[in-house]
Amino acid sequence: MEKEAILDLGCQDQQFNDSGETLQTQMNGFTAFPPKRGLYNPKNEREACGVGFVVSIDGNHTHKLITDAETMSRRMEHRGACSCDNNTGDGAGVMVGLPHAFYKKILKEELHVNLPEKGKYATGVVYLESLRAAETEAAFEKEAEEDGLKVLCWRTVPTDSTFLGNVARSTEPFMRQGQLTSTQLWKYFLDLQRDDFETYLALVHARFSTNTFPSWERAHPLRVLAHNGEINTLRGNVNLMRAREGVMNTNIFGEKLNDLYPVVEPNLSDSGSVDTVLEFLVMAGQRSLPEAVMTMVHKLKIS
Repeated sequence: MEKEAILDLGCQDQQFNDSGETLQTQMNGFTAFPPKRGLYNPKNEREACGVGFVVSIDGNHTHKLITDAETMSRRMEHRGACSCDNNTGDGAGVMVGLPHAFYKKILKEELHVNLPEKGKYATGVVYLESLRAAETEAAFEKEAEEDGLKVLCWRTVPTDSTFLGNVARSTEPFMRQGQLTSTQLWKYFLDLQRDDFETYLALVHARFSTNTFPSWERAHPLRVLAHNGEINTLRGNVNLMRAREGVMNTNIFGEKLNDLYPVVEPNLSDSGSVDTVLEFLVMAGQRSLPEAVMTMVHKLKIS
């Protein structure tokens, strides 16, 4: 099950020892990775995917942009992959602009919540294990209160899981991305089918987990990007980022900077690792998004 917190938090529970072996194969209700075995090592998670982007350059929100994104996503079906059951995708997702008008209407109707004006609130998609949903929500709200924020409400995202493959259904979270194919994405999330769900941009992604294992939370778009993957220098970059944590400082978070460490959360794919660093550079520093991207992706030198 997926829920929206009208306020953003995520966690990774699975841990590895120094040899790269999983301490437990499954520690939450929506992740199932095998232990290190043979040529497979969970520390070498990489992927190769398809990415597409459509935007209204005048900033107007329309539902047509959603349907255009669906068309683009379906045409990238060959860039994604699926399990041998043919109905469990490696992952597909779409990132859209905050649908303020839709939220204002639907939250009033469903939860009797009056949203503040646009720009005065935030939303986040939180993956919850069915048996620990209430416990996780309480922990989320406590964390928010400690930072001076208030969770206005939780909304269960309406979905249709009748066509999911056996593998995807067995790990379906209490949780706009998922362990789906590019075609299933638009049928699974019922909000996307509503004419009053509008956006000015849509970033779509079809995942091909080349030597990674598919899972719900590894579907893209991630928190700030959708990425093709296949980063061959992953381990070195992760180690260098960890080394920098001892000398970094920021006026934005002050003494709470240590609460953001490690910058690269454990057990992420290569794209997930890039996502955490990019978000950190933008949110904890003074770089714009383009500047942060240029910092991370060095100019190619041809000799």
